[in-house]
Amino acid sequence: MWRYIRRRLLTGLATLFGVSAVVFAMMKLIPGDPVKFLVQFQQGASRELVAELQRRYNLDRPVPVQYVLWLTSVVRGDLGRSIVSGIPVKDELFPAVGRTAVLGLAAMLLAWAVAFPVGLVSAAYRGRAADAISRVASVIGLSMPSFWVGLLLLSYFAVRLAWVSPLPPARISFTSAETWRYLILPAATLGVPNAALVSRLLRGGLVDVLDQPFITAASAKGLGRSRLLLHHALRIAMTPVLTVMGLQLALVLGGAVVVEEVFSWPGLGRLLVQAVNARDLPVVQSVSLAIGAGVILINLMVDVAYAFIDPRIRFS
Repeated sequence: MWRYIRRRLLTGLATLFGVSAVVFAMMKLIPGDPVKFLVQFQQGASRELVAELQRRYNLDRPVPVQYVLWLTSVVRGDLGRSIVSGIPVKDELFPAVGRTAVLGLAAMLLAWAVAFPVGLVSAAYRGRAADAISRVASVIGLSMPSFWVGLLLLSYFAVRLAWVSPLPPARISFTSAETWRYLILPAATLGVPNAALVSRLLRGGLVDVLDQPFITAASAKGLGRSRLLLHHALRIAMTPVLTVMGLQLALVLGGAVVVEEVFSWPGLGRLLVQAVNARDLPVVQSVSLAIGAGVILINLMVDVAYAFIDPRIRFS
């Protein structure tokens, strides 16, 4: 297993290298110089100041040299400084990673807490009213765009009922009840489509397994419905569901941009949007690396988990 993990990690490093090169090239294709874009709003910005800032951030070098210098700094553990704020990128990146990770985990836990009971009940009562209701609800959940769900939740719970503030706390602290209370709405917004998808997949997988001959034989021996579902069918039906759950976690890291913008949540997605708008290349590169590393690690954990759920799967 460790050989497999080492090989996957080496492959992941090569993938991160490719991601960084592609993002760097794409940012260089955007018209405009980031320093000139920054100083255009400052009164009295001289050419000498622009030239000094370009030299400080190596923007006066050829593009391949800029990339090599940035990559060398990253290998040494230095992510550079933000062109806009001037502070080290790591001071902006690490808090944003923590906030997005907490938002993503909260959304996924909320989604799975809803999806598993719904999927189990839907499969256990296939063809009945509970099954029909859960299937219609899952289609509705998958059909609603996240930004619309977020705006709907904000207008109802924050504006009409005033249960939560429409804006995040001035200081995000996970030891504060105010932060957790505000986190419910963006987590629910991210969780709705994920809950709908997982419940549909789980229901489909369970229905397929419940039609297998060994389930019929176990039922003929007198095993109850709940025991058949939870101890025999669920484990087999979990393999495709686990794949989707891992992908959902990975997509939340990079796909929470819309939800973080709607709720002004200062996470990775919001930081990335602000950095792209300001052409802040060191921040964009670092956020892209963080998202890529998160996706690679989550996929690796999902692949390792397969072998524990289904003993027939071997590492190769």
